[in-house]
Amino acid sequence: MCTTYVQDIKNISSCLILLCLHSCSCNNYTNITEPWRNKLYTSSSFSGFPKDDAHLVGKWWRFTGIGGDRIITACLTGTRAGGHYTTHFQFTYPTNESETVAEGTAYGDISTCQHDSIRMQSVLCPGGFYIYKPLQDLWFSFYMQQHHGSVLLHLSGRIRGPGSSTTTHRHQPV
Repeated sequence: MCTTYVQDIKNISSCLILLCLHSCSCNNYTNITEPWRNKLYTSSSFSGFPKDDAHLVGKWWRFTGIGGDRIITACLTGTRAGGHYTTHFQFTYPTNESETVAEGTAYGDISTCQHDSIRMQSVLCPGGFYIYKPLQDLWFSFYMQQHHGSVLLHLSGRIRGPGSSTTTHRHQPV
């Protein structure tokens, strides 16, 4: 329910839509678990290579599993994690579990570390996990993830790789 914090809003008619965007993002996302998104996965000889994440644009996603759970903040070029190019997030992650949307820039790492850019939203949800919402698509659309501060992955996947899955979650507030 998007109206959890309505009692704190004085001008409900102009704020309700904004409130829904902020307070419901952690209640409506899709899990993606794809091992080939790991930065250490360097094979290019599998069905569907290279991957593409165009289908992620405009929706909330949570990345889980060995592939990773956070988009990296460092540039890593080269063929890895399901594609020819990678993307890194160049802004400070939210640190409060408040469901407040932070917006920053993700850069495509083609021949340089900031070849092209897109706007990306991120939220640190209650429970300590991040969700992401790309606001636009790059023609190569590759995102890398970091798993608990150690393992990186590459987010992309119009065509699913081996061992991949997606699960849609519609969480109810408590």
